Amino acid sequence: MRTIADGLIDRNSTSSVKSLSVMMKAMAAKPYSALTFLNMFKQIHVSNTRIHTKDVDPTICQDDLYLIFVKKNNTFELAEQFDEVCKGDLETKSRYRNILTKLIDYSFYIMPSAIPISRIWKSIKIGSDGELK
Repeated sequence: MRTIADGLIDRNSTSSVKSLSVMMKAMAAKPYSALTFLNMFKQIHVSNTRIHTKDVDPTICQDDLYLIFVKKNNTFELAEQFDEVCKGDLETKSRYRNILTKLIDYSFYIMPSAIPISRIWKSIKIGSDGELK
């Protein structure tokens, strides 16, 4: 799916971006919304697909693939990809803050060994734009 999505991004036409957005919306439908958001964040962002916080909530719809993702401890990769895609723009980052903090909070619930890192994420969640940056 990523290969197809990246091909649509490379075309950079109105119809390809619209097709990409439709594809991202369909993939982000439960039960795999959390995994789609984590693995396809770049494509979701580039296509300007509106994903709502309530749609990406593993506490409501826990999918096994999300658990595997978290247990592999890929949250660092998510953070790097998030920063790269948003190009360091705080306004863009804040658009996704609620979804990211919800996913990260849940990852600490299922992987308690990461609790020391949770303090960093809590400061981002309730902190200033400087902390988010």
